[in-house]
Amino acid sequence: MTTSTSIKTEQNAEQIIEKLLSFKPVLVNKLTQMVEAARAEDIAQEAYLALYLKLQNDRLESPIAYLVTSAKRMAISALRHDKVCQAYYETHKQSESYRTLSIEKGAMGEQTSELLIQAINRLPPICRQVFIMRKIEEKSHSEIADMMCISKKTVENHLAKGLQLCRKYMVESSTKTTRRQVG
Repeated sequence: MTTSTSIKTEQNAEQIIEKLLSFKPVLVNKLTQMVEAARAEDIAQEAYLALYLKLQNDRLESPIAYLVTSAKRMAISALRHDKVCQAYYETHKQSESYRTLSIEKGAMGEQTSELLIQAINRLPPICRQVFIMRKIEEKSHSEIADMMCISKKTVENHLAKGLQLCRKYMVESSTKTTRRQVG
């Protein structure tokens, strides 16, 4: 391509872009049906740039069709990107919370686990059975009530009592341990 042809093509591309700039509000409006307004503006700008670059190298039969198609494809690509980012974020968030939970459980240590086991073992028999079925075996209140032939309300009462007694035992035991360490 000679220099004069290059200048002519560049001027031609600029003229086409200038003519199509009046279409920009309509294009942005269409894009806002797919993405938020600020992003639609950015995508429209990128589509005009892509059209300009294309016109410098090639002759297009329908520059407006190229512009609209490019803009739609860019919006779809942006939406896909957002979806991938969201999936990554969700996965990362879950693994981060799992790591945090694992660290907390590890920090809890064997001593606390032993205290909890001792507290559960000190519960009254029926209360202990309900507590274990709910908290360890993860059975529902209805399942426990059916298995033990008691009402759901009784299950709830046993759980509340079990939690209260376990908490009380754990607090008392940790207070005794702290006193021993200080004294």
